[in-house]
Amino acid sequence: MSHSPRPSLPALLDRMTDLAADVLDAATRDGWSPLGVMSALDTVDVLIAAAAQHGGPLAAALGPVPGCTVAGRAALRDPLPDPPRPHTAAARREAEDGMARYRAWRDSRRHTPQGQPPEALVLRAAYERAVAVETLAKRETREAARETRRALDAMQVHGTENNQAPLSGAMGPTV
Repeated sequence: MSHSPRPSLPALLDRMTDLAADVLDAATRDGWSPLGVMSALDTVDVLIAAAAQHGGPLAAALGPVPGCTVAGRAALRDPLPDPPRPHTAAARREAEDGMARYRAWRDSRRHTPQGQPPEALVLRAAYERAVAVETLAKRETREAARETRRALDAMQVHGTENNQAPLSGAMGPTV
Protein backbone atom coordinates (compact mmCIF):
# COMPACT_ATOMS: atom_id res chain seq x y z
CA MET A 1 0.00 0.00 0.00
CA SER A 2 1.73 3.17 -1.14
CA HIS A 3 1.10 6.52 0.45
CA SER A 4 1.22 9.57 -1.75
CA PRO A 5 3.03 12.49 -0.16
CA ARG A 6 0.88 15.26 1.20
CA PRO A 7 0.86 18.43 -0.87
CA SER A 8 2.94 21.34 0.39
CA LEU A 9 1.35 24.36 2.04
CA PRO A 10 1.93 26.60 -1.02
CA ALA A 11 0.24 23.98 -3.22
CA LEU A 12 -2.71 23.72 -0.82
CA LEU A 13 -3.08 27.50 -0.65
CA ASP A 14 -2.91 27.64 -4.44
CA ARG A 15 -5.77 25.11 -4.65
CA MET A 16 -7.69 27.03 -1.99
CA THR A 17 -7.36 30.21 -4.07
CA ASP A 18 -8.82 28.34 -7.04
CA LEU A 19 -11.68 27.09 -4.87
CA ALA A 20 -12.34 30.61 -3.55
CA ALA A 21 -12.67 31.81 -7.15
CA ASP A 22 -15.11 28.93 -7.77
CA VAL A 23 -17.11 29.97 -4.69
CA LEU A 24 -17.33 33.55 -6.00
CA ASP A 25 -18.48 32.24 -9.39
CA ALA A 26 -21.13 30.06 -7.73
CA ALA A 27 -22.31 32.97 -5.57
CA THR A 28 -22.58 35.15 -8.66
CA ARG A 29 -24.55 32.44 -10.44
CA ASP A 30 -26.70 31.06 -7.60
CA GLY A 31 -26.67 33.85 -5.00
CA TRP A 32 -25.39 33.93 -1.42
CA SER A 33 -27.58 32.44 1.28
CA PRO A 34 -27.28 33.15 5.01
CA LEU A 35 -25.94 29.60 5.53
CA GLY A 36 -23.32 30.17 2.80
CA VAL A 37 -22.25 33.42 4.43
CA MET A 38 -21.94 31.68 7.82
CA SER A 39 -19.72 28.99 6.28
CA ALA A 40 -17.55 31.62 4.59
CA LEU A 41 -17.17 33.51 7.89
CA ASP A 42 -16.14 30.27 9.64
CA THR A 43 -13.44 29.72 7.01
CA VAL A 44 -12.16 33.28 7.42
CA ASP A 45 -11.95 32.81 11.19
CA VAL A 46 -9.87 29.63 10.88
CA LEU A 47 -7.40 31.17 8.40
CA ILE A 48 -7.05 34.44 10.33
CA ALA A 49 -6.47 32.61 13.64
CA ALA A 50 -3.74 30.49 12.04
CA ALA A 51 -1.99 33.49 10.48
CA ALA A 52 -2.26 35.59 13.66
CA GLN A 53 -0.38 32.96 15.69
CA HIS A 54 2.85 34.56 14.51
CA GLY A 55 2.12 37.55 16.76
CA GLY A 56 3.63 40.99 16.42
CA PRO A 57 2.34 43.43 13.81
CA LEU A 58 0.64 40.62 11.87
CA ALA A 59 -1.54 39.67 14.85
CA ALA A 60 -2.27 43.35 15.52
CA ALA A 61 -3.29 43.94 11.91
CA LEU A 62 -5.54 40.87 11.86
CA GLY A 63 -6.98 41.52 15.32
CA PRO A 64 -10.19 43.26 14.18
CA VAL A 65 -11.18 40.51 11.73
CA PRO A 66 -12.64 38.03 14.27
CA GLY A 67 -14.80 40.81 15.70
CA CYS A 68 -16.10 41.56 12.22
CA THR A 69 -16.97 37.92 11.56
CA VAL A 70 -18.74 37.68 14.94
CA ALA A 71 -20.75 40.80 14.06
CA GLY A 72 -21.56 39.29 10.67
CA ARG A 73 -22.88 36.10 12.27
CA ALA A 74 -24.92 38.13 14.75
CA ALA A 75 -26.42 40.15 11.89
CA LEU A 76 -27.58 36.92 10.27
CA ARG A 77 -29.00 35.44 13.50
CA ASP A 78 -30.46 38.39 15.36
CA PRO A 79 -34.05 39.38 14.72
CA LEU A 80 -34.67 42.58 12.79
CA PRO A 81 -37.03 45.27 14.01
CA ASP A 82 -40.43 45.34 12.35
CA PRO A 83 -40.29 46.95 8.92
CA PRO A 84 -41.50 50.56 8.78
CA ARG A 85 -44.80 51.42 7.15
CA PRO A 86 -44.49 51.96 3.40
CA HIS A 87 -44.03 55.51 2.05
CA THR A 88 -42.73 56.92 5.34
CA ALA A 89 -39.44 58.66 6.08
CA ALA A 90 -38.33 55.56 7.99
CA ALA A 91 -39.07 53.39 4.94
CA ARG A 92 -37.03 55.77 2.72
CA ARG A 93 -34.10 55.67 5.16
CA GLU A 94 -34.27 51.88 5.27
CA ALA A 95 -34.19 51.75 1.48
CA GLU A 96 -31.27 54.22 1.32
CA ASP A 97 -29.07 52.40 3.82
CA GLY A 98 -29.73 48.96 2.28
CA MET A 99 -31.68 47.55 5.23
CA ALA A 100 -34.77 46.88 3.08
CA ARG A 101 -32.71 44.93 0.53
CA TYR A 102 -30.90 43.04 3.32
CA ARG A 103 -34.22 42.22 5.01
CA ALA A 104 -35.66 40.88 1.74
CA TRP A 105 -32.51 38.83 1.05
CA ARG A 106 -32.17 37.37 4.53
CA ASP A 107 -35.83 36.42 4.86
CA SER A 108 -36.36 35.04 1.36
CA ARG A 109 -36.70 31.32 0.81
CA ARG A 110 -34.77 31.43 -2.46
CA HIS A 111 -31.58 33.46 -2.73
CA THR A 112 -30.91 34.75 -6.19
CA PRO A 113 -27.97 36.91 -7.19
CA GLN A 114 -28.53 40.66 -6.93
CA GLY A 115 -26.41 41.25 -10.01
CA GLN A 116 -22.75 40.94 -10.76
CA PRO A 117 -20.26 41.39 -7.91
CA PRO A 118 -18.55 44.76 -7.85
CA GLU A 119 -16.02 44.98 -10.65
CA ALA A 120 -13.28 46.00 -8.24
CA LEU A 121 -13.78 42.80 -6.21
CA VAL A 122 -13.47 40.63 -9.31
CA LEU A 123 -10.40 42.54 -10.52
CA ARG A 124 -8.79 42.33 -7.08
CA ALA A 125 -9.40 38.57 -6.91
CA ALA A 126 -7.89 38.12 -10.38
CA TYR A 127 -4.88 40.25 -9.42
CA GLU A 128 -4.29 38.31 -6.19
CA ARG A 129 -4.55 35.05 -8.13
CA ALA A 130 -1.99 36.24 -10.70
CA VAL A 131 0.41 37.34 -7.95
CA ALA A 132 0.05 33.97 -6.19
CA VAL A 133 0.76 32.07 -9.42
CA GLU A 134 3.77 34.28 -10.18
CA THR A 135 5.19 33.79 -6.68
CA LEU A 136 4.77 30.03 -6.90
CA ALA A 137 6.43 29.95 -10.34
CA LYS A 138 9.41 31.97 -9.06
CA ARG A 139 9.79 29.68 -6.05
CA GLU A 140 9.68 26.55 -8.23
CA THR A 141 12.24 28.10 -10.62
CA ARG A 142 14.63 28.84 -7.73
CA GLU A 143 14.21 25.28 -6.41
CA ALA A 144 14.87 23.82 -9.88
CA ALA A 145 18.01 25.98 -10.24
CA ARG A 146 19.28 24.78 -6.84
CA GLU A 147 18.67 21.15 -7.82
CA THR A 148 20.53 21.69 -11.10
CA ARG A 149 23.49 23.22 -9.24
CA ARG A 150 23.54 20.28 -6.82
CA ALA A 151 23.51 17.81 -9.71
CA LEU A 152 26.34 19.67 -11.47
CA ASP A 153 28.34 19.79 -8.25
CA ALA A 154 27.83 16.05 -7.78
CA MET A 155 28.96 15.40 -11.36
CA GLN A 156 32.04 17.56 -10.81
CA VAL A 157 32.96 15.79 -7.56
CA HIS A 158 32.40 12.41 -9.19
CA GLY A 159 34.59 13.47 -12.14
CA THR A 160 37.51 14.54 -9.93
CA GLU A 161 37.29 11.30 -7.93
CA ASN A 162 37.75 9.32 -11.17
CA ASN A 163 40.73 11.49 -12.23
CA GLN A 164 38.74 13.20 -14.93
CA ALA A 165 39.08 16.88 -15.67
CA PRO A 166 36.57 18.95 -13.71
CA LEU A 167 33.67 20.42 -15.63
CA SER A 168 34.69 23.93 -16.54
CA GLY A 169 32.02 26.61 -16.38
CA ALA A 170 29.53 24.14 -14.91
CA MET A 171 28.50 26.42 -12.10
CA GLY A 172 27.01 29.23 -14.21
CA PRO A 173 25.41 32.30 -12.64
CA THR A 174 23.57 31.95 -9.37
CA VAL A 175 19.83 32.52 -9.26
